[in-house]
Amino acid sequence: MDLHPFFIHFPISLFLLALIIELIHKKIDWIHSNISLFIFVIASFFSIPSAYTGNSAEYAAGKIIGIQHLLEAHESIGTLITISGIFFSFLLIFFKLKYPVKSFSLLRKAIFTLMTLMVLYTGYLGGEMVQKFGAGTNVKVEVNN
Repeated sequence: MDLHPFFIHFPISLFLLALIIELIHKKIDWIHSNISLFIFVIASFFSIPSAYTGNSAEYAAGKIIGIQHLLEAHESIGTLITISGIFFSFLLIFFKLKYPVKSFSLLRKAIFTLMTLMVLYTGYLGGEMVQKFGAGTNVKVEVNN
């Protein structure tokens, strides 16, 4: 059983949710400024099992003829998301602890937007692999032996 789709949808939604909350928290008084950072950190750490299960699923998907280009791009950006998410999480927490009075709102918005766009593009590539090649499904496809 391929666990990658199970693990990947949670961080995708959390990165997007963190961006949305970061964009609207100034307009809604009851949303604390640290909520979006907390959600971003959770999304970053949940990207680890997503990357791990993706690497496991790569073996089966790599046998499908014609999928290699999409698979490599999907894997590369997925790895970049995992590493960047953890790095940015530590960076933003460091800034929050070192300078508790400053908001770094513009930096947070830029990081959250960048990460969300990368996650959405990676999801698009994953969807292309499923739609065009049947990766991760029980559809009969031509494979390289």
